[in-house]
Amino acid sequence: MPFYDAQIWACAKFNQLPIVFSEDFQDGQVLEGIRFVNPFAKDFELEKWI
Repeated sequence: MPFYDAQIWACAKFNQLPIVFSEDFQDGQVLEGIRFVNPFAKDFELEKWI
């Protein structure tokens, strides 16, 4: 995992955030309880996350 992506993941883990919105990770990937969602994916629906 690239350094800055690891920093994003570590901050989410430390602060107990279950979801990170990022285009840098694989959409739907779960890493130690942190789910990564790509807000630019074709099937992304904002209403689902509000």
